[in-house]
Amino acid sequence: MYSAPLFYFSKVMALVPGFILDPVIFISMMYILTSLRSDLPSVLMMYLIGVFTCNTAAACGCFFSAAFQNMSQAMAVLIPFDYLLMITGGIFINLSTLPKLLTWTKSLSWFMYANEAFSIIQWSGIENIPCENLSNSSRCLKNGEEVLNKYSFHSGDLAIDFNGFILLFTCFHILGAVALWLRSRRQ
Repeated sequence: MYSAPLFYFSKVMALVPGFILDPVIFISMMYILTSLRSDLPSVLMMYLIGVFTCNTAAACGCFFSAAFQNMSQAMAVLIPFDYLLMITGGIFINLSTLPKLLTWTKSLSWFMYANEAFSIIQWSGIENIPCENLSNSSRCLKNGEEVLNKYSFHSGDLAIDFNGFILLFTCFHILGAVALWLRSRRQ
């Protein structure tokens, strides 16, 4: 009746509203509980980054669910893949300390794009960070640019982050549609 790719993309379209609502609710709660930048452009960008992150992660999940026969096979591959992306996302380690052999993996990490984009929104334009009660061994970061540099992020990379989300989202869904089509042809 319907082709496998058409079924795949209609299923994805049915999931998108939830993958927009979930990050909006999450980020709204985060804003209620924390002291993040609350000017309208920053808030709207945080929502947008959350939506892009959620949809890119869901695209990865759709690909893995379409590519494997059962959940245990998919999880056996997805968990190490996910861990690699989390580790190289800049959340747990500074990206400048990654071994040369692994530096390319950060380009596959929506965690890195999200972490960098969230950091850029929160720290760009911060001109003065007061440093009080420092011990002699503490280093004071004086502005938002220094904070971004400390974590190997660059304030000019916001467009690169969004392009990375779009590329990963598109590739995962194309791969998912192809995987489902190949599986349906075998059966």
